[in-house]
Amino acid sequence: MKKVIISAILIFSIHQVFGQQDPHFTMYMFNKHVLNPAYSGSLGLTDITGMYRNQWTAFNGNPTTITLGIHSPVGQAKGDIRRVAMGLYAFSDKLGVTETFGLYGQYAYRIPVGDQGILSMGLQGGFMSFTNNLTQLKPGQTADPVLNADIKNAFLPNFGAGIYYYTNRFYIGGSVPHLIQNKYDKNAVELPGQKVARQYIHSFLMTGYVFDLGPSIKLKPNVLLKYVMGNNIQVPFDADFNLSVFLFNRFELGASYRLDDSFDALARFQINKNLSAGYAYDFTVSDLSRYNNGGTHELVISYQFGKQLQTFTTPRFIKYF
Repeated sequence: MKKVIISAILIFSIHQVFGQQDPHFTMYMFNKHVLNPAYSGSLGLTDITGMYRNQWTAFNGNPTTITLGIHSPVGQAKGDIRRVAMGLYAFSDKLGVTETFGLYGQYAYRIPVGDQGILSMGLQGGFMSFTNNLTQLKPGQTADPVLNADIKNAFLPNFGAGIYYYTNRFYIGGSVPHLIQNKYDKNAVELPGQKVARQYIHSFLMTGYVFDLGPSIKLKPNVLLKYVMGNNIQVPFDADFNLSVFLFNRFELGASYRLDDSFDALARFQINKNLSAGYAYDFTVSDLSRYNNGGTHELVISYQFGKQLQTFTTPRFIKYF
C-alpha cells in the first residue's frame, strides 16, 4: 500500500505539477536566504548553513532534501554597514525516481532606514538540473505512455528577486525565487485541454518578531505564507506558523503548524558564538498520516564568523534572526 501511495504522489506531483514544487523546511527561519536572496548579509557576518530534511520516512523513495549555502556582506563599509552582500547556495532534492540539483548565486544591496532598520533588495540567478527516471516505475497491468520516456539532466536556468526589511527584533520580507516557468521536458507540446509539467512561480511572505518575557527569556513568533502562481492552475494557499522560546541566549524550543499538513517540534542550541545546531520533527496530520507513521526529520547546522559592523544590532552571540 505504501508503494502505491508514493507512486501516486510521484505521478501526480511530477506530471500534473499543481502543488508546491519548491522544498519546504520547518526551520526555514534559520536559513532564509534559500527563500529570499535579500536576506543575504543580514547577519552582518559570514554565515555557512547546511540543512537536511528527510520527509515521510515510512515510505520507500520518500522526499529528501539537502541544502548548503554561504552568504556575507562584502566590500568597503559605508558608515556602519557594508551595503553589498553576496550569497551562494546549492541544493539536492530527491523524490522516488525524480532527482533535482540546483545552484544559485545571490546579490543584495542594503540601505539603512532610520536608527534601527535596514532595507535589503536582492536578486538571484542560477540553474536547476532535473532528472526523471520514469521507466523505472512499474505501473502494473495498465500501460501508461507517460512512463515510457525518461528526462535526463534537463537544464533549467532561472532567476528571482526579493526584498527584506529588518531590525534586531523584527523582520518582514517578500520574494519570488524563480520567475521563469520552464518546462521540465522541453520537447513536450501543450495541447488544448492538457497541461505540460513546468516550474510555476512560487511567492513567499515572511515575518517575525522578538518579545521580552524576562531578562533571559524571549518569545519569537514567525509566519511564512506561500502561494503558487501560474496559468489555469489551482493550488491551495499554504502557511507555516511558528512560536519559539529563546532561553539564556543559547537554547531555543518551539512548535510550528503547517496548514492542513503537520504539527512540528523544534529545538536549537547555540553551541558557542560561532556554531549552532537545530533539529525538528514533523507530525503529519493530513490524510497521509494513516500511512506515514515515520514522521519527518530535519537538521540544520550553522557556522558564523567575521567582524560584525552594525553597531545597533545585538552581538552575534545572541543574533535573533
